[in-house]
Amino acid sequence: LHSLCRYVLKLIRILGRFWLFVLGFYHVPTRGKLAPREEAPIVIIAPHSTFLDGLALMMYPLCSIVTRNDNVEIPVLGCLLNCIQPIVVRREDPDSRSRTLDEIKSRANDNDWPRVMIFPEGTCTNRKALLPFKKGPFTTGRPVQPIIYFYPNKVNCIVWTFENPLYLIFILWCQFINYCEVEFMPVYYPSDEEKDNPELYAENVRRMMAKRLKIPLSPRTYRDFARRLKERSNPDKQKEPSALQEER
Repeated sequence: LHSLCRYVLKLIRILGRFWLFVLGFYHVPTRGKLAPREEAPIVIIAPHSTFLDGLALMMYPLCSIVTRNDNVEIPVLGCLLNCIQPIVVRREDPDSRSRTLDEIKSRANDNDWPRVMIFPEGTCTNRKALLPFKKGPFTTGRPVQPIIYFYPNKVNCIVWTFENPLYLIFILWCQFINYCEVEFMPVYYPSDEEKDNPELYAENVRRMMAKRLKIPLSPRTYRDFARRLKERSNPDKQKEPSALQEER
């Protein structure tokens, strides 16, 4: 069974690179190196703006990804995700957060598991700013390696902030060639203060990545935007002022 899993993982890497080629990413240059798992058991990817982020990382030793349960229920994609033994988050389950944190800590401290790959913003964004990072991967106190994607296309055709991924694929196919660059930043080693304060650890890593990306930091979170969308979908319903309104 163990050898079969290795074969499946190799097949997934080949399929990932194949799909990048099909979508017009014929060459994906990289900067820096992926650190050994023993040195950085967790990789942090931000900003997260498209499903292409995961495909681009399939060219390297596969990670155990943290993903929401909706993704593992998608035909074909869900089967591939299950092969890499993901940590599944259920946003509607109030106990899912604590279980996810426990699983992240367990895998980060066990060298028999592959790296844990996390998108700490918790959602896809338009790449114009970095949202606050969730503290989950930083509660382990272990070093993390930030990874940044650059998409230097003249037309922004990779941002996925809508429901249907088929539209994104169509836009990608409208161009003869698409560009993606991957940068492996140096491993970030937390100080004793950061180990005791996951919020500080997360914020310092976020600031370092934002500086490299040359984009601002946003105070908004996924919950802020979800609340605003819910209010827009129920305009006639009596509601309390949202967090965004209160700040004004």
